[in-house]
Amino acid sequence: MASYTRQSSFADGDIIQASDFNDEFNQLVNAFANTSGHKHDGTTAEGPVIGLIGDPGVATPKNKVVVDDSNNQVEFNIDVSGTSTEQFVVKDGVIEPTTNNDIDLGSTSKKFKDGHFAGTLTVAGVAVGGGASIGTVLDEDDMASNSATALATQQSIKAYVDTQLTAEDLDFQADTGGALSIDLDSETLTFTGGTGIDTSGSGNAVTFAIDSTVATLTGSQTITNKTIDVDNNTLSNIEVDNFKAATIVLESEGIGSNDNDTTIPTSAAVKDYV
Repeated sequence: MASYTRQSSFADGDIIQASDFNDEFNQLVNAFANTSGHKHDGTTAEGPVIGLIGDPGVATPKNKVVVDDSNNQVEFNIDVSGTSTEQFVVKDGVIEPTTNNDIDLGSTSKKFKDGHFAGTLTVAGVAVGGGASIGTVLDEDDMASNSATALATQQSIKAYVDTQLTAEDLDFQADTGGALSIDLDSETLTFTGGTGIDTSGSGNAVTFAIDSTVATLTGSQTITNKTIDVDNNTLSNIEVDNFKAATIVLESEGIGSNDNDTTIPTSAAVKDYV
């Protein structure tokens, strides 16, 4: 960077030539060149460090940036109703508002894009997507606050849900066995059929059905090795196949040789006897 260095010293009686002026003025031009002029870094011939940036052409600017070397901070001031008012300062590791709770970060129409924070973000309230403003995060296992403006920690949600589920049970009672209950959180309710009854499950339904060993009123079944007591009852339309020899008296056996109340003669045996 070019600095200004004086080229000539004039005294009374000296002859001043055009070149003397040209050399001097060229140094001034170079010193104030936009890209190569003096640096204002406080070193010799480079000009002092600029400690104030403010309204151009104003002796006492209201909008200004001031370097406060005594406090090692940079102060940003804005014209508020004709008065230069400090808004915030930048110092070691901190961007801090001058007045508490005074400055907004963005607006409803002009928002910042993304935010990246490595530490803890402390706020008085958070509104996500235009919903309710969340003012706090609670750690309550019993959810006693029942607040519409507070979030719950993961641990407290789990503790509350576990408590509610653990406390729920299903009470039931069968024809025998007395009152029973099942813990819905840890036990399984099993449906078991009895003699001649099967159970099946599909979707959310359990079906009870009789199996093939059960005789029904309207169905047709074959009964094997059963004793039927028809005392004081009426049997009609009886069709008997495959009589057992021990209970049926055939023509060849003759009724006369089977004089008892535990056999039935065939029509041929009756006709032959008569």
